[in-house]
Amino acid sequence: MLKIYKKLRWRHVLVLVLLLSMALVPYLVFAVGEPTENDGMLPIGGGNGGAGATRQLFDILGQSAGYETGPQNSVGNVVAIVINAVLALVGMIFLIEVFYGGYLWMTAQGNDEQVTKAKELIRQAVIGVIVIVAAYAIVYFVLSNLLEVGGADGTTAG
Repeated sequence: MLKIYKKLRWRHVLVLVLLLSMALVPYLVFAVGEPTENDGMLPIGGGNGGAGATRQLFDILGQSAGYETGPQNSVGNVVAIVINAVLALVGMIFLIEVFYGGYLWMTAQGNDEQVTKAKELIRQAVIGVIVIVAAYAIVYFVLSNLLEVGGADGTTAG
C-alpha cells in the first residue's frame, strides 16, 4: 500500500480531480435561480407569483401533455431513483477503471506485466458492466410483465 503512495504524483491527483469534476459540470450548468418576471418563467399577465406560480404553470403544462402532476413519492418511484443512482455510480466506476487501465497501458513503456494487468483490468470492467446491465434488463423485463399482468390496482388484466 505504501508503494502506491510513493508513486502518486501531483499530476495524477490533478487529472483525477479534473475527471471527477467533469461529472459535476451538468449540475452547475443547469442550476436555475428563483424565477423572475424577466426570465419568462412567470405566467402571462405578470403578477408576483414567485415559485408557486411557476409550479402552477408547470402543473398545467404537464397535465396538458398527459403526465401526472403533484407529489409522487410512491415506493416504486423511490426504488427507481435508487436504482438509477446505483447505475450512475456503476457507470462512473466503469469509466474510472477503463481510464485507469488505459493509463497503465499507455505508461507501461514495454513492461509486459503492466500491459497484461491493464488489459485484464479493462476486460474485467467491461464484463462487470455487461453483467450489471444484463441483470438490470432481466429485472426490468420481469417487473414490467408482472405489473402488466397484475395491474396497478391489484386486479388482473383481461
